[in-house]
Amino acid sequence: MKIMVTGSTGKVGRATIDRLIEEDHQVFAVDAVAPANPKCKFSKIDGTDFGQVLESVLGIDSAHLGQDAIVHVSAIPGATK
Repeated sequence: MKIMVTGSTGKVGRATIDRLIEEDHQVFAVDAVAPANPKCKFSKIDGTDFGQVLESVLGIDSAHLGQDAIVHVSAIPGATK
Protein backbone atom coordinates (compact mmCIF):
# COMPACT_ATOMS: atom_id res chain seq x y z
CA MET A 1 0.00 0.00 0.00
CA LYS A 2 0.97 3.64 -0.44
CA ILE A 3 0.62 5.25 2.97
CA MET A 4 0.99 8.89 3.98
CA VAL A 5 2.23 9.53 7.53
CA THR A 6 1.82 12.91 9.21
CA GLY A 7 4.09 13.83 12.09
CA SER A 8 6.84 11.67 10.66
CA THR A 9 9.66 13.02 12.85
CA GLY A 10 7.91 12.59 16.20
CA LYS A 11 8.40 9.60 18.47
CA VAL A 12 5.29 7.78 17.25
CA GLY A 13 5.80 8.90 13.64
CA ARG A 14 9.33 7.49 13.45
CA ALA A 15 8.21 4.13 14.83
CA THR A 16 5.21 4.08 12.49
CA ILE A 17 7.33 4.76 9.40
CA ASP A 18 9.92 2.13 10.33
CA ARG A 19 7.22 -0.49 10.87
CA LEU A 20 5.38 0.30 7.65
CA ILE A 21 8.59 0.12 5.63
CA GLU A 22 9.49 -3.20 7.32
CA GLU A 23 6.15 -4.52 6.08
CA ASP A 24 6.98 -3.41 2.50
CA HIS A 25 4.61 -0.45 2.28
CA GLN A 26 5.52 2.63 0.28
CA VAL A 27 5.62 5.46 2.81
CA PHE A 28 5.22 9.16 2.07
CA ALA A 29 5.88 11.45 5.04
CA VAL A 30 4.57 14.98 5.53
CA ASP A 31 6.04 17.11 8.29
CA ALA A 32 8.01 20.29 8.93
CA VAL A 33 11.28 18.30 9.09
CA ALA A 34 12.46 15.36 6.98
CA PRO A 35 12.25 11.91 8.61
CA ALA A 36 15.41 10.00 9.46
CA ASN A 37 14.49 6.94 7.39
CA PRO A 38 16.00 7.34 3.89
CA LYS A 39 13.52 4.84 2.38
CA CYS A 40 10.66 7.24 3.00
CA LYS A 41 9.56 9.88 0.49
CA PHE A 42 9.03 13.29 2.07
CA SER A 43 7.22 16.56 1.55
CA LYS A 44 7.71 19.53 3.85
CA ILE A 45 4.47 21.12 5.03
CA ASP A 46 3.40 23.47 7.79
CA GLY A 47 0.67 21.59 9.66
CA THR A 48 -0.83 24.87 10.85
CA ASP A 49 -1.37 26.10 7.25
CA PHE A 50 -4.80 24.93 6.09
CA GLY A 51 -3.89 25.20 2.40
CA GLN A 52 -0.75 23.10 2.75
CA VAL A 53 -2.62 20.42 4.69
CA LEU A 54 -5.39 20.24 2.08
CA GLU A 55 -2.88 20.09 -0.74
CA SER A 56 -1.03 17.20 0.86
CA VAL A 57 -4.17 15.19 1.61
CA LEU A 58 -6.21 15.88 -1.54
CA GLY A 59 -3.42 15.20 -4.02
CA ILE A 60 -3.39 18.64 -5.62
CA ASP A 61 0.35 18.27 -6.07
CA SER A 62 1.38 15.28 -8.21
CA ALA A 63 3.80 14.13 -5.47
CA HIS A 64 0.86 13.19 -3.28
CA LEU A 65 -1.28 11.27 -5.76
CA GLY A 66 -2.30 7.67 -5.21
CA GLN A 67 -2.24 7.32 -1.43
CA ASP A 68 -4.22 4.33 -0.16
CA ALA A 69 -4.26 5.41 3.49
CA ILE A 70 -3.26 8.21 5.85
CA VAL A 71 -1.80 7.60 9.30
CA HIS A 72 -2.21 10.83 11.26
CA VAL A 73 0.16 10.92 14.23
CA SER A 74 1.16 14.58 14.21
CA ALA A 75 0.54 16.94 17.06
CA ILE A 76 1.51 20.48 17.82
CA PRO A 77 2.32 20.60 21.54
CA GLY A 78 1.77 24.02 22.99
CA ALA A 79 0.14 25.50 19.89
CA THR A 80 -1.25 28.93 20.57
CA LYS A 81 -3.51 29.41 17.55
